[in-house]
Amino acid sequence: IAFDVLAGQPPYEKSNLTSLLVQGLNQPIDTLRLPVNDALKLAFGKLLSFDPAQRYSHAGQVVADLQAAIGRPVDVEDVAQRESYLEAARFVGREQELGDLRAALLQAKEGKGSGWLITGESGVGKSRMMDELRTSALVEGMLAVRGQLQPEGNQLYDLWRDVLRHLVLQTYVTLNEASTLLPLIPDIERLIGFEVPKPERLEPEENQRRLFEVIERVFSRQRAPVLILLEDLQWLDEGMTLLQRIASRLINLPVVLVASYRDDERSDLPEHLPEMRVIRLKRHSQAEVEELSVSILGEEIGQRPDIVDWLMRETEGNVLFVIEVLRALAERFGRLDQIGEQRLPAHMMTGGINQLLKERINQMPRWALQPLIQAAVCGRMLDLRLMAALAPDLNLERWLSLCMDHAILTVKDGDIWEFVHDKIREYILFSLGDADRQALHLAAARAIETSYREDPHAKSVVLAYHYEQAGELMRAIEYLSIAAENALHNYANHEAIGYFERSLSLAKRVLRRDRLAANPLNEAWHARIERRLGDAYLEVSDFEQAQAAFERVVAHYQEVLAADLTAEIPMDQSYSTAYAYERLVDIYLRAGRWDAAQDAVDQSAALYLRMSRLEGEYTRRLDDWVRAVMSQGWLHYYQGDFAAARDALAERVDFGRRRHLNYLVSGLAGVGFAHLRLGSHEDGQQALRRAHQAVEAAEHADKASQFVAYSLAALAYLRSSHPSEAYDYARQALDLGSSLTKPDIYRMEGLMGLAETFLLLWEEALSDQERHLYKQGSRDAIQLVHRFAQLVPIARPRAWVFQGCYYRLGQREDRAEQALQFALEEAAALHMPYEEGLASYELAMLAHTDGEQRRRYITQAIERFKQLGNNYNLAVARAALIE
Repeated sequence: IAFDVLAGQPPYEKSNLTSLLVQGLNQPIDTLRLPVNDALKLAFGKLLSFDPAQRYSHAGQVVADLQAAIGRPVDVEDVAQRESYLEAARFVGREQELGDLRAALLQAKEGKGSGWLITGESGVGKSRMMDELRTSALVEGMLAVRGQLQPEGNQLYDLWRDVLRHLVLQTYVTLNEASTLLPLIPDIERLIGFEVPKPERLEPEENQRRLFEVIERVFSRQRAPVLILLEDLQWLDEGMTLLQRIASRLINLPVVLVASYRDDERSDLPEHLPEMRVIRLKRHSQAEVEELSVSILGEEIGQRPDIVDWLMRETEGNVLFVIEVLRALAERFGRLDQIGEQRLPAHMMTGGINQLLKERINQMPRWALQPLIQAAVCGRMLDLRLMAALAPDLNLERWLSLCMDHAILTVKDGDIWEFVHDKIREYILFSLGDADRQALHLAAARAIETSYREDPHAKSVVLAYHYEQAGELMRAIEYLSIAAENALHNYANHEAIGYFERSLSLAKRVLRRDRLAANPLNEAWHARIERRLGDAYLEVSDFEQAQAAFERVVAHYQEVLAADLTAEIPMDQSYSTAYAYERLVDIYLRAGRWDAAQDAVDQSAALYLRMSRLEGEYTRRLDDWVRAVMSQGWLHYYQGDFAAARDALAERVDFGRRRHLNYLVSGLAGVGFAHLRLGSHEDGQQALRRAHQAVEAAEHADKASQFVAYSLAALAYLRSSHPSEAYDYARQALDLGSSLTKPDIYRMEGLMGLAETFLLLWEEALSDQERHLYKQGSRDAIQLVHRFAQLVPIARPRAWVFQGCYYRLGQREDRAEQALQFALEEAAALHMPYEEGLASYELAMLAHTDGEQRRRYITQAIERFKQLGNNYNLAVARAALIE
């Protein structure tokens, strides 16, 4: 058209096709007719040539020649234009990996889900692969949702927050389910359109179980297939339990879960998620680098051997490095299409990737740099609400657009702004001086507190991080403690341990820093953190670590007193010490360390009593004192002093009636069994029935209390000759016991009563059907006792006694004798005379035991039972001796 306009006639004879072909083959275009300079005539000749080899290979050359012909300087390529080429680079390689993932999407549409872990070094292409998969999912009509972690720290279940927000929009949730999800999805009322009440408070274990069950139901109700993308799992320090649980159920859900992580930072992740298949991305081969080069530079330049060899040498096939090197070359030469026209530098990566990033960042105008630095300090993902607080005069929209044009920031899923790659952010942070970094972190922390003043605790983890980086250690400890308490409340115990360990490390730094000032407040903080750390270890049944934490609390208190007997110790530190002694009673009791347990009882009770005498503390600390003294009852009980145990545990019953169902039920269990051991059958059965009645009357009875109550009811019914009712309650208790994993020592007698009930039922069974039924119940109950005994050594003697009875009733007497000898040895080692008597009696009952052995074992049993005043077992043993 341009030739026609300028020359007044078309360049070709178009009257017929033959003439056109003849002209094209034999006559070049006559550009001499054009009223333009020679340079323009040459450009038109190349544009209109019939020979492809004579024509331009890409539009950039056309623009450059036309500008040169009219004397206009060649334009430097617009940044946004250049970035559009780089960002639109075709996804190359990974055909097998992406094919497997796309096949998984199709399987999910048929209801068969799967889990995948994508790993590899930073910059190898994990995020790009997930973006490609997301596009494929959307094309297939699937819902694609994303969760991401940040290195600065993440609130509990942050990884799942946005995922669940999308999922609840795709299905229905009941009012109770919405209530359970409220702490996780604060805006759930707006999402589902009706008012949601606060969730009912439960024990931590029950709280987590309820939350996980609701989340699983939300997943299971998804009818349309879903792709869940979870990024940067190398920073996963919470929520592993939930991820494991969901991963194990994917096979029956229309869900594909794909998670990325850096294996150089978290190589053990696949061990925690065995159900998820691993895709390990390697650097690109030379052929793949050539393909990527062509997609950005065009065929003529991109596939040139010198270009490809140079890219491979400089980047070693790392996708991020390839893109950054091409970007830097374009900036140096002015345009991407000039890369093939200019001499390539010998080395582009001399200063490493950071040098390239520095050059890019330095191109930003000065007014945009400070907000960029502050954003980098705040995290990889931008919080626009926070940015507005940090830079109130900033034109946020203009700044975001500028950062996007310079390929520093990008936007995902329409509204999530983040750094294009974490290496950009890491370079910005690396370039800061210590003083500047501290000031920026302090500004970030204060801005978060201002921006989220309605609930700053919701940002406790990131606030702790910023305050720690700012050097404000006490504020960091405060927020870490909040995060840890929240984790404990949600039964995220391993996460709580991590937060407490971090806060403890900071507390030690504060103590070293303030040692000369001898700040008692910091001493109290330190004791409190150790105390709560011990609690967290107890929740995961790590008794060794719990004992160490509580003993450190005690040792620190004793150090203060040793230095100055008149020292004024803060109330909080005194309470932490008394509490630590109280918990040590349980730990020592489990291990049969009777003297250490007795000392801990005395110390705990004395401290609580001393605090109760202070003004304003009487009622609360007196309750603590009563609770500490009640431990004395179990100490008597497991050493076989049943009369003293009965009297001491009666106080536990009274306290439980006033304060807590668990204390009432466990106290009645101890009182009831003590009565039975002493031969007071009616009083014993009455106490066991009262425990059951208390649970039945309670509005909200926890599972542990129900388990103990049903076990006691079963034994009470059996002792009063009601075997059918006994079996019904024993069966219910067995079902409950199978779901209880926490080895609470005050649940021990419920376990023992359950095993005893099933064994007695089996021994007295009248039919083969009954024998089979009761044998099965005995086996399952004894398995629970053995599982419990793995963490509670004082349960081992009776576990082996029950195992011996099981083998005896099953007519496997050799195995029975072996088990009972184990019981005898364990009981002797732990100084548990009642269990010694039981094991001796059962050994005497074996059919193959000769007369002399039988008499010796029964005599040993009688001596033990008589020594303990155990009238019931004493009478049984004496009757056996007469026989």
